[in-house]
Amino acid sequence: MSTLANARRWLLPLTAAAAVTLFLVACGSSSSSSSTTSSSASGTSTGASASTGTRSAAFTRDFTKWSTPPSQIPVSTALPKPAPKGMSIAYITCGLPTCTTISNSVKSAAQTLGWKFTALGSQPTPEAIKAAWGQAVRLHPDAVFASGFPSSVFAPELAELHKMGVGVFNCCAPDKVGNGITFLAVTPTDETVQGHYIAALAAKFAKGTPNVLFVNLPEFATIQTQYPDFVSALEEYAPGAKQVKINIPNSAIGTTSAGTIVSYLRSHPDINYVALSQDALSAGLPAAMKAAGLNIPFSGDGGGPQPRELVATGQQAGSVEFPIDQVFYTMVDAFIRWKEGASMQPDQAALKPPPYMLITKANVNSTPTTIVPDLKQKYAQLWGVQQ
Repeated sequence: MSTLANARRWLLPLTAAAAVTLFLVACGSSSSSSSTTSSSASGTSTGASASTGTRSAAFTRDFTKWSTPPSQIPVSTALPKPAPKGMSIAYITCGLPTCTTISNSVKSAAQTLGWKFTALGSQPTPEAIKAAWGQAVRLHPDAVFASGFPSSVFAPELAELHKMGVGVFNCCAPDKVGNGITFLAVTPTDETVQGHYIAALAAKFAKGTPNVLFVNLPEFATIQTQYPDFVSALEEYAPGAKQVKINIPNSAIGTTSAGTIVSYLRSHPDINYVALSQDALSAGLPAAMKAAGLNIPFSGDGGGPQPRELVATGQQAGSVEFPIDQVFYTMVDAFIRWKEGASMQPDQAALKPPPYMLITKANVNSTPTTIVPDLKQKYAQLWGVQQ
C-alpha cells in the first residue's frame, strides 16, 4: 500500500456511511466479501482446454497498439485564446504516495502556466478529507482539483465553492458533472476496459494456451466490472484459454497475499500465468515464488516505480499503467477551456477511455514516466506558453 504501484486505482467508500476514498485500487465500492477465496477459488474455471497456444489477430493488434508509447498528448484541439495568466489552483491530497505523485503532476502543469499552486494536505479519513475541502473554501482558488473522493464526503464545501464560482475538477470517483462538479475524469465505467489490457498481457506471456489465475480484490467494485471484460477478452485473444479467480481481502496486501497466491499455485500446477488485479499484490510475490520453486509469469495493474523496477529486472512480466500526467494535464486543460467559456468536450473525449499503457521489459526503459515524450512541452505549446 505504501508504493507507487497504486497509480491509477482509487478506493471508494467501503460503506455508504464511511463516505471517504482512499487510493489503492480503482473507483471501488464495498462488497461484503472478506474471505481469501471465492467459490471460484476452489478451481471452477471457464473456457475449454486447447492443445495449442493460438493467439488471435485482435490480440496482435491490441497488444502492439497498447505497448507502443503514444507520440502525442491525448487532446489537440486548439484553445480559442492563450491560457489565462495569474490563476490559482489547489489540489486535495490524501497523504498517500499516489496522491503525492498526482499533486506533483498538477503542480508541474501549474508551473508550466506560471500559476500559483497549493497542495492541501489530508489524511485518508473522512474527517481529514472534509477538512481539506474546508481549507479550499477558505483559500478561494480559481479551481480545486481532486481525485478519488466521492462528493458525498465534502457536499457542503462543494456547494460553497460552487457559490463562489470556483471550478471543481475531480477524477476517479462515482459522481456526475453538476451540483458543483465542473469536470469529471475517469469514472468506474471508464475503468472497465482495463480487463482487455490485463488479458492482453496474459495472452502475451503465458506459455501455450493460457490457464490464468486472476487474483481479485473483491472490496473494490471497479475490479468486479473489469473481471467479466477480462474473461471475454482472454477468450478472444487466446481461444481455448481458461481462467480461475481467487479473492484476497485488502488487509492481506503485503502481508499474507503472496503466501495465499503461492499456496494456490502449488495446489494447482496447471496454472501457467497469474494476473494480479492490482500491482500492490506483487509485494513479496517474486521471493515467495522463488522460495516455492515456481517460475510462473505474472502481471499487475496500476503501474508506477515499483512495478517498473520489477518489470525491468525480469521479476514481473508486465503492468497496466495509469497515465497520471496525461489525465491531470488534460484536466488542467479542461479548466482553461471552462475559464475561457469554451467547450470541455475535447478533454472529455480525450480521456474516454483513459490512454492506459502496457509496460513490459521490451519498452520499460524507453517509455518515459510521463508515457508521452516531452509531454510538458507539448501541453505548453497547446496552451500558448513559451518555455
